[in-house]
Amino acid sequence: MDTELLKTFLEVQKTRHFGKAAENLYLTQSAVSFRVRQLEQSLGVILFSRFRNNIQLTAAGELLLPHAQAVLAAIQTAKQQLNQQYHLQKNRKMLLSAGLAALLPAKQLNSLFLPQQYWQVHSLASDDNKANWHDYEAVVYIGAPKSELAPLEGLCLGYIHWWPVSAAEVVQLQHECAVQQHTAMPRLTAEPLNFSSSDPRLVCQWLQQHKACAYLPSVLVQTAVEQGKMRKLSQATVQQSVWAYSQPGEQWPEQWRLALQSCGVLHSPL
Repeated sequence: MDTELLKTFLEVQKTRHFGKAAENLYLTQSAVSFRVRQLEQSLGVILFSRFRNNIQLTAAGELLLPHAQAVLAAIQTAKQQLNQQYHLQKNRKMLLSAGLAALLPAKQLNSLFLPQQYWQVHSLASDDNKANWHDYEAVVYIGAPKSELAPLEGLCLGYIHWWPVSAAEVVQLQHECAVQQHTAMPRLTAEPLNFSSSDPRLVCQWLQQHKACAYLPSVLVQTAVEQGKMRKLSQATVQQSVWAYSQPGEQWPEQWRLALQSCGVLHSPL
């Protein structure tokens, strides 16, 4: 059965007027009348009783009504599911901050990408100022919100807390290292930097091996500080926001927010 006939039937039932139904369906009144007659002929029943301008459903029309609604609702649900599945299976491109990716073990990072999503992930390095942000359907980065990413929708996933730390043996701050990123951390010494990397894990290792100091994400150093292997300095903790930009209506940014905060990589504001 042609679903357009059922749509016309439901519109006439709703408006109780062939002319108004025609306006709502962008059809002529004669086309609406013809469709109703087609439906009645195919079913072998009369669906509407017509007394002047008073149009009412017949008993047959009342019987058909819930079935017509169910059929059209089922077709709409099927279309939505098919469209959603097709959309998820497209090879979508994400631009992901290298610094944030480095804070997560590979297994934990992979768990953020659901199997049916088919993401193609590109790394955003700290010195990558030439990245064409609009080539991507998703962007996750460390820094202030970017209004130029519209029409993508932004969600703050949380904050990285950067602790000023040194190796436990350090008495006087001389050697300093740093994580390369778009927004530099405050300096802890007046000396030139001895080492830097976009990977905070490498910076953390270098600091411990060379008895140096640096600002590092709390998730990397908290255990070492608690065990006395590193020392938290008196300078203030710095927080940086992490933002996710996605197509309107997508669910993955909220899922990422919950996951990254629950595992301690990101925090609520200080």
